Amino acid sequence: MKAEVFVIGSGLQHATYAAALVGFGCRVREVNTFDVARTMLRAGMIPTTILIDTNLRSKDMAGFIAYVRQEFGHKISIVVVGSNPQEEAAACNTGADVFLYRPVELSDLLHTVQHFA
Repeated sequence: MKAEVFVIGSGLQHATYAAALVGFGCRVREVNTFDVARTMLRAGMIPTTILIDTNLRSKDMAGFIAYVRQEFGHKISIVVVGSNPQEEAAACNTGADVFLYRPVELSDLLHTVQHFA
């Protein structure tokens, strides 16, 4: 099964993750805000994995993860990329499946996404 991934974030790292996943054969939708991601989910665009880069300057990560868990349970895997233990705790305490520390090796990212596909 080909992984379908929403990559939520902004900046160069977000684009790098998206390009690498496309290169590995994943279907990727780049999303810049949690609101756009919610709209896409409500419209029936359901990925196998959501990758959230904490560089996205939004305070709504916890609310978005809670929404995904409430509406879809664990049918959608949530992977969060960040840089410190506080971000890891916030992600894991709100329902993320995996937290990866930046800088992420692209092979580790692919392995993680394939694991949940």
